Amino acid sequence: MKEYRDILVLGVGNILLGDEGIGVHVVRELEKEKLSGNVELMDAGTALFSVVHLLKKRKKVIVIDAAKGGEEPGTINKAMDFIVAADTKKRLKRTRIGLIGYASMMVYTGTFDHLFLRKIIGPEIVHIDNYTFINEAKKVSPSNYQKVIEHLRQKAKIADEVTPQQLIKVSRMYIALKSLLCNKSQLKAVNAKYQYELSREYGMVASGAAGR
Repeated sequence: MKEYRDILVLGVGNILLGDEGIGVHVVRELEKEKLSGNVELMDAGTALFSVVHLLKKRKKVIVIDAAKGGEEPGTINKAMDFIVAADTKKRLKRTRIGLIGYASMMVYTGTFDHLFLRKIIGPEIVHIDNYTFINEAKKVSPSNYQKVIEHLRQKAKIADEVTPQQLIKVSRMYIALKSLLCNKSQLKAVNAKYQYELSREYGMVASGAAGR
């Protein structure tokens, strides 16, 4: 069974087209050097896609290639924009996001297709019914919501017109969001969208997000 080293230096390019083959030439020069035993050199030539499956087995991959970027010849650039975008997409592929209230019937007919989002960008969408959220808020004990209220009083200036009952309700909603985030199918974030059921059944609305 082939042993894959942690770091792969991949030379890409066509040596028949002058400096387009710089990646291959760099790898060939590196082969003359004494490198760490944790580094593997590979000449991919013009067959980059044929070795893509090998990239997943590494902790770090360094790709050396030539590109027409409007810079002076010999300029060395790091493809940071691509790397950040690729890393973000990789992380999103493992992400579950809870959306509260988005699936209510006859509301927000323009709601996005979450299956299409999953295919193109990556995150898995978990729909959470408004009533699940309301029931979670109503279950919060007085001892827990009093801690939140005390924290709010210490950290924020609360307007005189805000009633004690409103503070209790908003504190319960906050704790309910945290509970759903921590206990609901390993969610990385939860977003609550204002909808009619919340004001009708709970007497207060939520419009915000929580993440971890």
